[in-house]
Amino acid sequence: DRLNAVVRKVDGATSIISTVAGTGEQGFSGDGGPGKQAMLREPNDCFLDGKGGLLVADIQDQRIRRLDLASGIISTVAGNGEKERSGDGKPALEASFMGSRAVCMDSKGNIYVAEREGNGVRKIDANGIMSTVAGNGERGYEGDGGPALTATWGSPKALRCDAQDNVVVVDTENHAIRLIHADTGIVTTIAGGRLGGEGDGGPATEAAMDRPHGCGIDKDGNIFVADSNNHRVRVVGV
Repeated sequence: DRLNAVVRKVDGATSIISTVAGTGEQGFSGDGGPGKQAMLREPNDCFLDGKGGLLVADIQDQRIRRLDLASGIISTVAGNGEKERSGDGKPALEASFMGSRAVCMDSKGNIYVAEREGNGVRKIDANGIMSTVAGNGERGYEGDGGPALTATWGSPKALRCDAQDNVVVVDTENHAIRLIHADTGIVTTIAGGRLGGEGDGGPATEAAMDRPHGCGIDKDGNIFVADSNNHRVRVVGV
């Protein structure tokens, strides 16, 4: 609940809503204590890590936070609060982000972060070390077919890993869905790439989108996309 500076939960059995993190006041505080007494600054995305924790992309605090769902304790797992791209090769807590907009995790325990102002994707490996896996820091739309690291991106705002640990990235300002191949690090566009709203029923790479902002992947590998300015949810079929 970004502008209310909280993370909320809807109980699957009762449909009752509750707050699990955040006080409602924008800020940064509370690590090591109860999540409900901590402050967040525009939490935008969350992801269950499969280890009893909820990862939260705390955008304006330039951090990734983790809420332990059993104890309710919150901590920071990446980011030192500075708004800059730095710290590759160092522990993630000593590194910094430029707009930690979205977060996900692959099957190996690697955490990926969509870096909006940094125009790329960062990775925290299972040992807690930070690296950059996509983007040279410049905004643009070049590099398909080559290494994701040297490609240019347009303020990516969402990402998820598929069953093969490929990273699906919503490249918002390029109106594209791009895929970073896990085995090679090569990036390709798999849907969109131009501004518009047409293309349903045809090849996804010939379709147009208008500033997509979110994505999800089902068990069959279909990719669902929130095509924001077209006011639609679209699906890229396997």
